[in-house]
Amino acid sequence: MILVGYSTLTTLTTILIVSLIILILALAYRRLLKRLTEGEPIKEEYCVLYDLEQHPVRGDMEIYFTCAQPQQVEICLYNTDFSLNKILEAVNADPGGHIVRFDSTQIDDGNYFFGLRTENQKTLKKCQIRNNLTA
Repeated sequence: MILVGYSTLTTLTTILIVSLIILILALAYRRLLKRLTEGEPIKEEYCVLYDLEQHPVRGDMEIYFTCAQPQQVEICLYNTDFSLNKILEAVNADPGGHIVRFDSTQIDDGNYFFGLRTENQKTLKKCQIRNNLTA
């Protein structure tokens, strides 16, 4: 389709210039995305900490986490102000799933955070301990 007042050469030149600009923008966008993902963390270096199945916790507290590679892992309990309450267990975790069991009757009822610490990460999840049935 040729617009009135424009020659075929002008129309083709305009189409080529617009196509070239779109191509340059697409290439620049791909380069930007590649550059932004260069510093992306390697997922295999980190453990995954799962939520508790029992809410609120009564009695035994089962903390489940997985690791993709062997590493030193500390499972900790934190107060609501994120201060360390207790290190529940320090393990040399092999690849795969792990369960750490803790008797929650050893601490007062209330809100806490349980967490996983390694050399590369610190992950926290919220939990509520209610061993006293009248609370």
